[in-house]
Amino acid sequence: MVQNILFDRKRLFYIKRILFSIVFLVVLTLASFTYQSKNIYETINLSLNKKVIELNNIVRAGEVAAIRAGTISKHFINGCYTYQKYLDDLVLTTRYINGVVLANDKEECYSSNISSISLSLPEWKGDFFKLKVGQALNPIDSILMVSDSKRIGSYSTLDIYTLLNVIDQFYDFGTVYININDAYIGSNHFVEHFSGQTIIVESSQYPYSLVFNYHYYDLAYYLFSSSFFLYSLFFSPLVVYFFINFGCDDDALLLKEIKNSIKLHHFVPYIQPIVSHDGTIKHAEVLVRWVHPKFGLIPPDDFILLAEESGLIIPITEQIMEVVANRLCDIEHQLSPEFSISFNVSASHLGCPSIVSSCENFLSHFSRGSILCLELTERELLANTDLTLSLLASIRAMGVKLALDDFGTGFSTLESLMNYEFQIVKIDKSFVERVGDKSASAHIVDSLIELSQKMEQTCIVEGVETEDQVHYFLSRGVDAIQGYFYSKPLTLEEFIRYISQKGI
Repeated sequence: MVQNILFDRKRLFYIKRILFSIVFLVVLTLASFTYQSKNIYETINLSLNKKVIELNNIVRAGEVAAIRAGTISKHFINGCYTYQKYLDDLVLTTRYINGVVLANDKEECYSSNISSISLSLPEWKGDFFKLKVGQALNPIDSILMVSDSKRIGSYSTLDIYTLLNVIDQFYDFGTVYININDAYIGSNHFVEHFSGQTIIVESSQYPYSLVFNYHYYDLAYYLFSSSFFLYSLFFSPLVVYFFINFGCDDDALLLKEIKNSIKLHHFVPYIQPIVSHDGTIKHAEVLVRWVHPKFGLIPPDDFILLAEESGLIIPITEQIMEVVANRLCDIEHQLSPEFSISFNVSASHLGCPSIVSSCENFLSHFSRGSILCLELTERELLANTDLTLSLLASIRAMGVKLALDDFGTGFSTLESLMNYEFQIVKIDKSFVERVGDKSASAHIVDSLIELSQKMEQTCIVEGVETEDQVHYFLSRGVDAIQGYFYSKPLTLEEFIRYISQKGI
């Protein structure tokens, strides 16, 4: 039955973890995308600023060349041959330019490496010539620097390859343009327009700017193909795998189900009558049963040990005691003055101060303390400390009885009997099964019965199922018998009807 609970819990557990993992991966991807995008933006912006510094140096060279040529343009009255050598030398000694031009109203004089210009003087605008969309730049048809906005002056042509080499292969995605007025020069040497997202860095010295143009899908592709993302993609399934399986062991899942069932009051009391040697019912034991709303009755062997180890047995016991007290108090007048009802308590509970309040809460419903009995299994070792002895003394002072369950099967039988003064001992059913076959078990049972009688303790035998077993134990003087021969464990209402019919 518990396997069905675990299967159901695991299915729900995995569904939740998988859904959470999907959300986690989506958030991780978005966070990674945002983080890397921010880093890329910062890197691009820094790179553009560096490129602007490089381009400023190139433009500055063209400006210097134009100014130097301009020193003789004021005397530009003779033919070009007079200034040809000077212009040629100026080009050879100045980096980044490939031509120098002198011009007046009548004549234009070029350095020897160019023979014409494609942009006429009226298209000058500011310090740059106005560029036309669709124009292809080359060493002859290049960007022109001007030192005088009038039609008489000097200007230089920048080396287009040097210029575009600065922006070529700038990044693995997107395109860098040099923006001059309304035109944009790309690494393909064409003057063009563009669309998309931009990162712009303007030159503080000259009328141009660098523009990084990209589309979001280009950025996404770049990020998703980056090594960082690939590493994340590789390791994320491992993280998700460990996350999904962490905390998925059977005990952890069963503990969650037990905690949930405590909140929902799925643990209910079953009571098994204990019949005295004279046939009356003077004792009864409360057994915890887990009635799961989906899987029905869960056997105690499937959860009691785990509940004891985790400490959850304490709230379960307190809850059961409250349910029994609320119902039995209504029929207290029908119960024998000698009647007692016992609850199994763990060693951890019996050694915890809350045991006193548990008993007080239970007894507050009844007129006498002797109606309550606490059973401690001998398989658990009760710590022999001052606190434990003090708690046991407080419990006895209320009139509560103490019983040693599973007598003869566990830790330090004689020491337990001497230290804790149990009024009742219960012989475990494992000895009952072999009585009458002349085995060692029969001798052990006889010795345990005799020992309890000499210590003046009430002796109860558990697990009796046959008439022969009943005669065997009654003939040896046991005080009471518990087992299926008389009754199986009953629900609380069934038990009340049972004692009403049998009488106590």
